[in-house]
Amino acid sequence: MMNRFIIVRTFDNYLLANMLMGRLEAENIRCHLKDENTILADPLLSNAIGGIKLMVHSSQLERAMEIIEAVESGRETIDDSMEE
Repeated sequence: MMNRFIIVRTFDNYLLANMLMGRLEAENIRCHLKDENTILADPLLSNAIGGIKLMVHSSQLERAMEIIEAVESGRETIDDSMEE
């Protein structure tokens, strides 16, 4: 249970997945992308395996969701953390 990662978003576009993951990492959120390499190697598998999954550690889920929702709503941008 200590190393539990949870899917918070799925993507069919690896650029968007990496940008959002980078935003979370800038806030010291433990996260990674699952199935990214598989889909990069064969994009037609995306629908079959459910896309690229953004995984966040369960202990940081609440903060990660705040950041994701702020980015998706336009209150923050992907690069807001770089301005500090």
